[in-house]
Amino acid sequence: MLVRNLPPDSAYVRSLGPDGMSVAEGLSALNVDITAAVVETVHELIRVTLAAHGVKGGDLPPPLHMPRVSMPSYTPPKPKATPLAEAISIMEAW
Repeated sequence: MLVRNLPPDSAYVRSLGPDGMSVAEGLSALNVDITAAVVETVHELIRVTLAAHGVKGGDLPPPLHMPRVSMPSYTPPKPKATPLAEAISIMEAW
């Protein structure tokens, strides 16, 4: 609760990535995703091997799907537009 209410210019918030995770947390989440993908791939290879050796569809193990936590997408803040009169005055000053 305290971390969520920190101002955006605090040192801790600046140390986090754009998705709100530290590097260690991001690598840990990536490790979990890669492990889940490997397990799903190995399971599918077992199913294909069994099917290739004559095991019928009803006797095959069901497909495996590991649910993953979806991260909120990061959208960078839009830059503020320079007013037209200010842009013209800058160009004329050049």
